Amino acid sequence: MDFRLKECLEALGQNKVVISDEEKKDTIIEKMLDSFPPTLWGSISWKEVEDKISIKKIDEISFYLDKYSKKNPHAIYIIWHEADLPIVKTNFKNILDNLFDVKEVSCDTWLYSPEDNWVIEFHHDGNITIGFK
Repeated sequence: MDFRLKECLEALGQNKVVISDEEKKDTIIEKMLDSFPPTLWGSISWKEVEDKISIKKIDEISFYLDKYSKKNPHAIYIIWHEADLPIVKTNFKNILDNLFDVKEVSCDTWLYSPEDNWVIEFHHDGNITIGFK
């Protein structure tokens, strides 16, 4: 196991579910991509997402999610760019408390809430974008 993934999983503690099953991973990713279409190079095609916000600071995430989200989601999926990595299901507070470790696993990281149908993309160029559907 990659040491960055191992450190991330340790930081997230017991309040997580690691999803390694390819079929389950594909189902989660397909659902996300149905709402947030990808570009050919794998990031979200933000020009196709009508309701989106680009943010500059990580601490702005909670403000926008509180403002625009319908409810406080119980389950958030962490999806990394590398297909061989698992998807991790946990809660938003756990992710925010360990965001450094979460983002260190891969160059591009997405946080996806199927309940509220939003996604946050941490792009390798430093852009952070929140999209709502």
